[in-house]
Amino acid sequence: MPVVVDTSFMRALLLEDEPGHEEARRLVECMDAVIVPSIVVHELVWSTRRSHGAARAQAITAYVLGEPRFIYESVTRDDAWFAIRDPRRYEDLLILHVAMRLGAPLVTFDKELARLAKRYGVPPYSCR
Repeated sequence: MPVVVDTSFMRALLLEDEPGHEEARRLVECMDAVIVPSIVVHELVWSTRRSHGAARAQAITAYVLGEPRFIYESVTRDDAWFAIRDPRRYEDLLILHVAMRLGAPLVTFDKELARLAKRYGVPPYSCR
């Protein structure tokens, strides 16, 4: 089953110094396909560049874009219309709507996004 991921999960998975790194590694091993919304790729570049420098951001992004298990999913106009309802949570709502649109569970380490997912009926991912 494909699983939509957010930036908190991807950072934990790809950066060994992030909280939740081991949990993210365990979870990704259970996933058949990892759906990475385009906004997550952008946020990875921005946040990794700030925390680890441009070269590390480039390497991580190249890995994400080149790894066959990571499916790049472009954000659509409908996703943006859904997300703009709350500009303060825009990025999270984009990711959430991608999961809703695809009928996929979501994995996140962001408590606020997990709360929003529950409110909108998007199930959390759990390893079986």
